[in-house]
Order: sequence, then C-alpha cells, then structure tokens
Amino acid sequence: MGLFRCPTRWGLLLTVVSSPAWAGLFPITGGFSVDTTDRFQTRAFYLSLSSASEDTPMAWNGNVASCAPGTTSEDYKDAVMLRVNMFRALAGVPAVIDHRADYDGKAQRAALIMSANNTLSHTPPNTWDCWSVDGNEAAGNSNLSLGNDGWRAVFSQMRDDGDNNAIVGHRRWILYPQTRRMGTGDIPIDGDFRETNSLWVIDSNFGAARPPVRDDFVAWPPRGYVPYRLVFARWSFSLAGADFSAANVTMSHNGVNVPLSVEARSNTRVGEPTIVWKPDDGNVLLAAGAVRPAVDTTYDVTISNVSIDGVAQSFSYPVTVIDPRVGVPGAPLPDISGPATVSVGRPQAYQYALDTGLAGYQLRVLQTSPYGEVEGGEGGGGNVVDGTSAGYDLIATGNPGTGAHAFHLAHPGAGVEYFELAPDFVLHGGSRLQFISRLGWATRDQFAKVQISPNGGSSWVDVYSLAGNGGVTEAAYGAHDLDLGAWADQAVRIRFAYAFESGSFFPQTDADVGWSVDDIALLNADRVTQSSVTDLDDGGSFDFAPVTVGDYGLQVGTSSVDGFSASVWGDVLPVMAREGASPMPSGFDVDGSGGPPDALTDGIIIIRAMFGFTGAALVQGAVAPGGADAAAIAEHARTFVVGLDIDGDGRQDALTDGILLIRYLFGFRGDALAAGAVSPGASRRSGADVAAWIAGLGL
Repeated sequence: MGLFRCPTRWGLLLTVVSSPAWAGLFPITGGFSVDTTDRFQTRAFYLSLSSASEDTPMAWNGNVASCAPGTTSEDYKDAVMLRVNMFRALAGVPAVIDHRADYDGKAQRAALIMSANNTLSHTPPNTWDCWSVDGNEAAGNSNLSLGNDGWRAVFSQMRDDGDNNAIVGHRRWILYPQTRRMGTGDIPIDGDFRETNSLWVIDSNFGAARPPVRDDFVAWPPRGYVPYRLVFARWSFSLAGADFSAANVTMSHNGVNVPLSVEARSNTRVGEPTIVWKPDDGNVLLAAGAVRPAVDTTYDVTISNVSIDGVAQSFSYPVTVIDPRVGVPGAPLPDISGPATVSVGRPQAYQYALDTGLAGYQLRVLQTSPYGEVEGGEGGGGNVVDGTSAGYDLIATGNPGTGAHAFHLAHPGAGVEYFELAPDFVLHGGSRLQFISRLGWATRDQFAKVQISPNGGSSWVDVYSLAGNGGVTEAAYGAHDLDLGAWADQAVRIRFAYAFESGSFFPQTDADVGWSVDDIALLNADRVTQSSVTDLDDGGSFDFAPVTVGDYGLQVGTSSVDGFSASVWGDVLPVMAREGASPMPSGFDVDGSGGPPDALTDGIIIIRAMFGFTGAALVQGAVAPGGADAAAIAEHARTFVVGLDIDGDGRQDALTDGILLIRYLFGFRGDALAAGAVSPGASRRSGADVAAWIAGLGL
C-alpha cells in the first residue's frame, strides 16, 4: 500500500488493490460436476462454491523471520482444494482433487522460501534464506504465487496474467485431467514479508491414461455459460496429442468477428498441448479480461487446422459470458405450489419443482409482518446491521439530511463499507425504496451503491451506483426513489455500500468525506420477523405445519450441490395460518385431511375397513398430512362402509365394492371400472351404472 500527494485540501490518498470476500462454510471439497450448458445450474454452482472458500481462517502458526514454516488449518487447506475443484468442474475435468499431508508439508516449506526471499523460483539455490530440501522439492512440483495465498492464489494462477505466463502453465497444471492429489502451502503477510502460496500440482498420475473429460478438449473459459469474473484476458484450448503449430483461432459475436491475438502454441510437457489467445471486442472482453455484461453475451469460438496424428481437425464451441448475480426471466426456479391458507398444527403438503441436474434443495420458512418505518439514525440504528470498520461511527451528527443524525460511510481502509436494513424483507410488485443521500469528497474509484441480495448475502446486485468525481461530488442531499418490483415475491437483503476495489481513495472519515444517507423508507414490503432453513430430501414435496397464527412465506432454494447453502431461491409463496378445529373425517374424506378423496389414502382405508382391519393396521401409511387421529378415522370408517354396497348385491365386500371404489378414485370409467369386480348377484353390472351410483353419493 502506497501513499502519494494530491492537490486537494485533504492532501492524502491511498492507492491499493483490493477485492471483497464473502464468508462461507463447506461440507465437502470435491466430487463435483456441473452442466455448463445449463445457465441456472452453472449460476447456482458458482454462487455457492465461490463464496464457500472465502474468509476461511488460515490459523497459521509460523514465523518467516525465524524460518519457521508453521502450518495452516485443515479447513484452510480444504478451502484451497474446494477452489481448485470448482475450476476443474467448470472445465469438465475430474474434480476429485484432495490434498496429501506430505505434499502440504513440503509445499509449506516452499512457500516459506518464497516469502523469505521475496521472489519466486522453481529451482531456488541453497543459498536462499530458509532454504530446505523439502521446500526445494516442492518448488519444482508446484505453482508458485507471491502476493497471494490460499484460494486467492488459485484464482490468480487460473488467471495467469503477466508477460512470463503466455503459455498459461499454472492454469494447465490446475486443469490437467490426470491429476488426483495436490498439496498447498501458504504464508500470510508476516511483517515485511509478503504472502505466498505453493500449490503442489504434479502428482504420480502425470502421464497416466487420460480419463474421460466432458468436452474431450479442456478450454478456459469452458463451453457454455461462464461467470464474467472467471473470463480472464487469456483464453486457452488444450488437447492431448494435439499439434497447434499451424492452428488458427477465430471468434465472433452475433456474426461479427472479434479481434484477437494468438499468444502461444505450446506443445511442451506443461500439462497438455495448448494454444493461447487474447480477445478484445471493446465491449465485454477487454485487455484485462471480461467486465460485467449488461446481458448474457455469447461468443462462438473455432480452433481450426489442429493436427492430431497428422490429420487436421477443427473444434467449435460457444462461450456465454454472464453476470451470475442476475437471473434470467422465465428461467426455471424451484417454486412452490400448495394451499394459501392452513390451520395451526395441521401439516399440509406442498410441492416444489425439480430441475434436472440440480440437488441440494433447502426450505426457508419466513414469518412476516408489514414494514413501514423510516430509518435515519434518529432511533440509534437498532434496525440496521453495521458493516463498517472500526475507527468511525456509522451514525453521524455532522452532516444530517433531516433531523440531527444520518448514516455515514467512509473508507479508513480499502474494501466495502456498508450497512444493511434489518432484517430481510419480502418484496412485492409495488415495492419501492426511497432515501436522500449526499456523496461528499470521493475519488473516481469510490462508489456509493444501493444493493440487493436475493440469496442471503452470497451476491449483491446494484440498483443504484454513483462514482465520485475527485472532489465534493454532490453539494447537497438529493432524493432517490428506486423501483424494486423486479424482485417481487423474493426474500431479499438491502444494503447501502461504499465500495472501493482498486485505484485511489480518500482515507479520512470526516462527515463531509464519503457518503451520507438519511430518511430511508421501504414501501409496500414485508419485514421478516423470523426465519428458518432446513434441508429437503430432493423428493419434490414437503409438509408445513405452522405453530402460531400469522403470515408466513415458504421458499425453496438450491445450490446445485448437496450440502452447500442455497444460492438461488424461487419465489416466496405467501401462506396464512389461522386457528382451526381438530380435523374430522367426513363422507369420502375418510382420513379427514380436508382434501379431495384419494385412492391411496381414503380408498385404502375404506378397503381395509371392509377387510376388517382395525386400530393402527387400519390407518398405517394411509393418512394424508393434516388428517384426523386414528380413533376418529376408525369410527367414521366403521359406520361409513355399511352403506357402500356399490354393485348392489346386498352386501359390502372388499373384493367387489372396495375394488370398484379404488378404481373409481383412480379415474377408471366404462368397462375398465366394472370388469371382473362385480359379484354374480349384482344389480349394477355396467361401469356406467356403478359410476352413476357412486357419483350420486356426492363423490
């Protein structure tokens, strides 16, 4: 981090490079697969797994100055492997990488060498500080990073920027299909020593038989939908046994060629033979990599004249750059269907849509109430979540819009300073966010933003953004009225963020530096007063039994990977819970569930009663959710079946009357209803007569 003078009255600006991080947990680190031709699945996969690694505690216990390599936590090592396997799954190669303890230990010593000497070498001389035999061995088998550690280093190695990385060797090792084991060594910033990573990437499977891969070739970015943050400046295409010396690369968007330059045609034994190029369309693909696309943007890639066993071949595939924070209207969501009104204590069945290839479904139950408050700091900020750094107060008195207080965001350090409205909210078609704000002293690299997260904070979408101008950006407060109808029927978080990623920023925290916000009103929205999340069994249905009267919302989400927190949620289904009498059987609703008569519940109970079943044997597995108790069902069934002489032979028989009723409830009519199920002495022998008699009972 450096300081420089600038001709402003504040005098100091800080220049840094920084990126925000999201916290998360993970239950597994590999075994993933994802269909990148499915936007929904790719989006859910990326949002869940990319956030899961980040902010995992390193718990390093070494010391660079004394050449003590120390160790990192198992969780941190797992987080690194999770990031590796995320990239491998997206690329379509086996995402089964685990870390070996001996690789980890040696890689830790390699990372120590690089940090102690502030440089990188795959063959460090034994005169270097903290040199060791194990560290030297790891250096020769590892991707090395200086200035990044852990999952950040994996991301940087996949990006493979810099003049020395034209052959994208680090990326090729990470995506080498045969690899099964890796190891990671990581050193954080330690005084004047920089952070480093040694990712052991060459295991005993190097040169083994190539396993099946999704696309036969290994491309980055891969075929299909790709989040824009993973579309780096250098594109690559790898294929075992290929000769790219005479190959050509062309790209187009909407039929228009995209300018590109081929950087390398590498057939060296660094992973697999690879061709590397840089596209730049001046729109989404820029010299430094892709920027956030306003809409999904598809590029058609063709690699021609690739020589394989002396035969020229061509390969073509599309790459669609997406903003994963944004869903596509009409895309399949795990939406719920079921009753809008339920009785307290009575389970009701609900169904949710299953999408092919998805797993890891979760149910979120929300209790809600209307929201109508105005937030301006006058009440002490009890209804907001403070996400600011230490060293200044979120609620300030120096620059209010109205009253005596306002919310104030500044940048004492790099990153994102924010506050969230608390708690979550369910939005509707007419939801609006109104506020007044003023952006004071701010550089062009500092941004005032209002953001919405529809997935519990895993990702944020800008709904308002204003960059500074290098001085006082706004002389006075201005009013804003934002339409949030695009998030109707979603449970969301709303935050006011002051963002900085790279460049220069004002580090002062005075009231007229940074962003001040006052009089925040969220209209036509419901506050979430309580919420709970439970895992579903991917069966497509669940039972809901409210415990108190009130308004609820039910929502199903998915991560596309079992065990990970859902990152894409369907619409909220509003449900009203009211007091209700104890369920009682009535007519053909023998189980008292309140639903229409059903062959597999009411029909089964009736035929069992005709057979003489009683007690638990009568109702076992045949009562729908919300049904009556066993005693009430037994008493009703005992009296109800007395009059069920369906075929008119003067008696009730499970093998005639019972079968006829079951068939009727299943929808049988005509000859299929009566054939073989009426007794010889029956007065109603045709399907039409039987159906008319049953219908006459009100069924």
